[in-house]
Amino acid sequence: MGLLPDSQPHLASTVAAYLPFAGPDFRYIYGLFGAILGIAL
Repeated sequence: MGLLPDSQPHLASTVAAYLPFAGPDFRYIYGLFGAILGIAL
């Protein structure tokens, strides 16, 4: 579904938007982002 190049900047923007709210859990959020990228790629 999210294999289009345009989807990756969108995901990056989404993660960047959530980072300020993640606090000490940012590693967990970033881990999920990495897993999503791994699946998308």
